[in-house]
Amino acid sequence: MTKQDELTLNEVCSILGKSKRSLSRIIKKKLLNPDKVKTQKGTEYRFNLAELESLKKPDTTGQTTRHNIKIEKNDDDTLSLLKDTMKLLQKQLKSKDTQIKQLLERQRELTRTVTYLKANEVIRN
Repeated sequence: MTKQDELTLNEVCSILGKSKRSLSRIIKKKLLNPDKVKTQKGTEYRFNLAELESLKKPDTTGQTTRHNIKIEKNDDDTLSLLKDTMKLLQKQLKSKDTQIKQLLERQRELTRTVTYLKANEVIRN
């Protein structure tokens, strides 16, 4: 890697529009693999420009990259969760429909009973 291809942490933050903390998370997820360089100030990261470009523009050609694999896995997990949630909600909705039908039938029976009792003057207004 030449000096021109090397970027500092601050330069990468500026290019990606991310904070240092966000970049730390990206590095921890192994989406970026910077070199560690010892300087007078201590150890600093140096980023490869080509690798940074691949992170900046996720691969859309169908090739599998680390970035695409993580997205696909998250999509699969999300879809699975949504399907499970939908099944649960459908089951709950069916149960509530049954309860509503039972309550309506009970209301009809009570209305008939009240009407009968009023007709026979058992209940006075």
